[in-house]
Amino acid sequence: MKKLSILVVFIYAFSYTQFLYADARAEFQVGMVSGDPELSFAGVTDDLDVDTGMNLGGSLWWDGIATPNLSLGVSVNRTMEADFSQTAALTFLGVTLTGTLDIEHDIDTLMVNAVFRDNSNEKKIHPYIGGGIGIAKTDADVTLSATVTVNGQAFTGVGTTSDDDTSFAAQFMGGVDFEITENVYVGANMGYFMTEADLFGAEVEFDNFRANLILGVTF
Repeated sequence: MKKLSILVVFIYAFSYTQFLYADARAEFQVGMVSGDPELSFAGVTDDLDVDTGMNLGGSLWWDGIATPNLSLGVSVNRTMEADFSQTAALTFLGVTLTGTLDIEHDIDTLMVNAVFRDNSNEKKIHPYIGGGIGIAKTDADVTLSATVTVNGQAFTGVGTTSDDDTSFAAQFMGGVDFEITENVYVGANMGYFMTEADLFGAEVEFDNFRANLILGVTF
């Protein structure tokens, strides 16, 4: 037990020292997200044809952890506006029924990331590749609108409901940074994000491709 306690203290001290002397960076990113969620319900699976959405986020990085080219970081992201809308109409005996289903969802994530990045101070271009794990909170709103038309007279009804779920998430990413000044850089990256949420009794897999532009500062 005493040896285990000494090992834990050593690991904690080593980690603290690594972060204390590491170079730190902060990033702000904006971009787009695409990918149709896969919905499974009652043994039936189908894809939802959603719009291209928007991705906003920020990250904190520490460079040179344990090795010169290993960077560790935490990030928060929000994807939104990847909405689904479908309209169908049916006419029978002079009565027309029109229904519209709208689904809006937002995903907020908190991730811990690790990338291998060329952190050399002698270069202005820094490529990197890596990934991360964390949690995702998915919020979904469903609106069903129905219109019944009889002899030119329309009757409309609207129903709404919402659900949310928190789930495990993972991502892979790669990109490159370009130094503008000693403390400011810009960059671009692409990533693949995965999570599975339980919404309205259905399993929904979100496998998204993300492309971002980045503004970063070092301190």
